[in-house]
Amino acid sequence: MKARMHWIWLAAALLGACSVPARRDAPVSPEAYLKYAGAPIQRFSYRDSDYRWQSASADRLVLLVANDAYVLRVSAPCAQLQFALDIRLTTAIRGTVSRYDYVRFDGQKCLIDEIRQVDYRRMQQDAAQQSG
Repeated sequence: MKARMHWIWLAAALLGACSVPARRDAPVSPEAYLKYAGAPIQRFSYRDSDYRWQSASADRLVLLVANDAYVLRVSAPCAQLQFALDIRLTTAIRGTVSRYDYVRFDGQKCLIDEIRQVDYRRMQQDAAQQSG
């Protein structure tokens, strides 16, 4: 019985190490993303539901999906986004985020007011040039 319990605990530990939740990205200053953000767009599509995110301010969020980045602004009265520990996107069409979708965090359901695509490739190139 004890030997079986040890195997169960070992299997649980190994399986737990394999799970990957949506996570916050390594901190980069919000100004860096905003500096490279383009004009507002209505929507964007993505293939993978695995995204990284970072709070940029009380009402802005940066989503990193594959090799793209987007700055989302939520409409008032939502606030305190910079303190969110976990976010979820509520979308009408799977794989597409639009201005009529929502960001959920800390019991709030916040309408996406604005989406701006970040020139992420240029941002990374400029950062590489500055560091080396």
